[in-house]
Amino acid sequence: MDQSFHHHVRTLTGTGKARAISSARLFSSAGASAEQIGSALHTAMFKALSRLDEQDQLALALHYLEEFSNDEIALTLGITCMQAQALREQAMERVRASFFLIVARDGGQVSHE
Repeated sequence: MDQSFHHHVRTLTGTGKARAISSARLFSSAGASAEQIGSALHTAMFKALSRLDEQDQLALALHYLEEFSNDEIALTLGITCMQAQALREQAMERVRASFFLIVARDGGQVSHE
């Protein structure tokens, strides 16, 4: 796993660690079904993306959905190529951080029907 995941796990304390441990049980063989896990992860990603400001969302959508290069993103947003790359990288880091925190907080809330 990447370093940002380990960084976020290391920063959890007390209740946060307990929730993360509870959330991890989702992925055990006695935990939720693949469909439930997929639904929980989809919801967490939606929440993480919705926390971004409009320009961050646009930069990520242009790159990942429209497959724009940094040059094309820069041209579309009226910024330099370097700014477009930095914007996209920073937006992804914010999504990752938010996603991990949401999963740690809400992941154990999946129904195990």
